[in-house]
Amino acid sequence: MKTFFAIILVFLLLSCTSSSERIAWIVANQSANKSELTHFLDYYKTKNNRDKYKAACFIIENIPNKYSLNREGEKIYDIDIVKADSLIQSLEYSFLLKEKSPYLKKYTFEQFCEYILPYRVANEPLQYYWKWDCVRWLKGGNSDDIVKTAQNINAQIRIELSPDFYKDTLKTYTSIIQSGCGKCDDRSTLVVMALRSVGIPAAFELIPYWGSSNNGHSFASMILPDDKIVSFQNDNGNENNALPIRKMPKIYRKIYTITPAETFDRYQKIYPELFANCYSYSLS
Repeated sequence: MKTFFAIILVFLLLSCTSSSERIAWIVANQSANKSELTHFLDYYKTKNNRDKYKAACFIIENIPNKYSLNREGEKIYDIDIVKADSLIQSLEYSFLLKEKSPYLKKYTFEQFCEYILPYRVANEPLQYYWKWDCVRWLKGGNSDDIVKTAQNINAQIRIELSPDFYKDTLKTYTSIIQSGCGKCDDRSTLVVMALRSVGIPAAFELIPYWGSSNNGHSFASMILPDDKIVSFQNDNGNENNALPIRKMPKIYRKIYTITPAETFDRYQKIYPELFANCYSYSLS
């Protein structure tokens, strides 16, 4: 695995002169899961749909280092286990949203790829079907006002938060829905899933540590066309969605895109685990 990532990082460094398509095919062909990844790319390459093929390349180009954590805290890398059919279903639903959602008409293709398209949100165990399942339990109240719709969705997500879950790995989508409990990371993940499932660009925001304590916080935010955000906190009944009053050194966002130069730098030195994940960047 380490050798594989080293090869991928070298090619990512050359991305200034290489197309997304070229990198995606390199990633796919070097993977132990080659048959699934190449099938996914081939499926869209032969469909004569430029945007879908571009999106498929985006997914595979940036799949290195995406992973879930099992109950023992071991990393299960997506690149080793993803199935082409699941990726196709996820991508097709995202493009259905792109076509049908009134909200997405004001967003760029790049914003769509970053905040709607991905099949995962954070490091939750993979369950692709959340994209089309959330609408099953979300109640009406959709508005022409994207912010009001997002607020309505956030208000419906009632998760019992407890310190008992702080050391647990992220729950699956199914277990969050069925148990109705978890930690702030679980709720943040579910809110992002729910927002994306109706065509509202959203992101997982993270405060690794407060400046005044050794624990942190996470929350969800919807992304506006001008890249400004509307945040949704984990405290039920927090109508103003204000951040807790604590010293806040930095807020980071989990994104799907790998930044080549930063990735190379992180792998050449010893960094905390958070910054070796390749897809967080500072918001403040």
